[in-house]
Amino acid sequence: MPFQPSRAWGWTLLLALMVVASASAQNTVGEISGYVRDSGGGALPGVDVRLVFPDIGVERSAQTNSGGFYVLPALPYGRADISAELSGFQRFVRKGLKVELNARMRVDITLQIGTLSEAIEVKGAEALISTSPDVAHLISGEQTKELAIDGRTYMQLVTLVPGVSRNEGSYESGTSFRADGQQINGLRKNFASLTLDGAENLDAGSNATQVHNVSIDAIEEFKIISNPYDAEFGKAGGAQINVVTKRGTKDFRGGAYSFLRDDRFDSENKITGQKDHLNLKDFGWNLGGPLVFHMSNADNARLFFFAGQEYKKLDSQVGLTKIAAVPSALERVGDFSQSPRQPIDPTTGKPFQGGIIPTERLSRNGVALIAKFPLPDAAQRAFSTLTPTQNRNIREDILRLDSTLTNAASLSARYLRDTVNQVEPYGSFGGSSGFAQVPTSHARTFISPAICSCAQGSTFRRSFRSIAVTARRTFVQ
Repeated sequence: MPFQPSRAWGWTLLLALMVVASASAQNTVGEISGYVRDSGGGALPGVDVRLVFPDIGVERSAQTNSGGFYVLPALPYGRADISAELSGFQRFVRKGLKVELNARMRVDITLQIGTLSEAIEVKGAEALISTSPDVAHLISGEQTKELAIDGRTYMQLVTLVPGVSRNEGSYESGTSFRADGQQINGLRKNFASLTLDGAENLDAGSNATQVHNVSIDAIEEFKIISNPYDAEFGKAGGAQINVVTKRGTKDFRGGAYSFLRDDRFDSENKITGQKDHLNLKDFGWNLGGPLVFHMSNADNARLFFFAGQEYKKLDSQVGLTKIAAVPSALERVGDFSQSPRQPIDPTTGKPFQGGIIPTERLSRNGVALIAKFPLPDAAQRAFSTLTPTQNRNIREDILRLDSTLTNAASLSARYLRDTVNQVEPYGSFGGSSGFAQVPTSHARTFISPAICSCAQGSTFRRSFRSIAVTARRTFVQ
């Protein structure tokens, strides 16, 4: 039989997805459990408990055991309606139940004697009881979208959680991919673990940067679990920061936005007496809804999409002004006669005569490199007040598809790509140095395809989590 490359590659990719992504992604699903009792407090076995997510057409059901206990595992996050039925009792309905990301909630139900044609509907925001022992704080999508933050990055909102302190200026107008801009519960700043839709979102090389700084307009919600947490998280000794992206629903929702920061609204720099240049543009769009051929079929939709793009363009001198050591005007041409230390002639092992390197002995590469350094201030021999400009251009594309296969099984696929072009004025790793650094330029692309399949039944739960593929290119300008 002749070899068929396309079929072979297809099976290889499918096998890789199943093997590499076989680890559990249960940190994105929730669970509701509780007891069903009659008005006298007696346990009611055999009660049919049903949970419906009207926005995405997902339904889960369970039946109480002999003790009146039920459990609904592997639940997606979102708005849900819960109902309970048993012959000889009125039907119980509670609408607008908020199933949070990775929540373990308890909802107890009391049935009143009557007929199923009668119904008791519970209204109002009754507080839910968490059955998890962890200390967790949920940041909702409304908070990420509505709270005023200068950089419009979700990591800035981590400071809403008690016990979190932020390093000043750590997120650089929302264009930085840093993940270590805060300390949680006094632990070191790189002790936290980050996940996105259940997959690792922390660069294992630096342990201090995100793979994706996902747009806050593409975030459904995220949760910070400080301690203690289940073994499903692992890896980090600090907090767990778990983010999930938005998905489409039966209703079309979308929008476009544009934000601007400019030095025209700022005060003067106290060191230079002038305004630091700042221009930040953040704009984009997103749209989500059902994938149907006709709107009359939207209520029966089983396939949903969410797509969006965001662009961030930054030109900034804010926070970059500093006084740094630079070669003096004489040293730039090889004259070290007035310098504290004089160069050694490698041919004799002794200092150059008079501390001056002959012009013909100067390296062309060295002369070209020195030309990249700024000139010293007029009043200082070897120091310069630097006000460089940081440039960043970032584009993010996201596409997510969610399919409800059956009432007990669903499939999600998400594609996320970040393209970054930036200039670091003090070099990639020289920002804290007392010496002037040669600027470096980076061009990076992060691509993260993700597949998550969740099945729920009476005896098993299984999920597949995403695979992240990262490619980088770095060069010195």
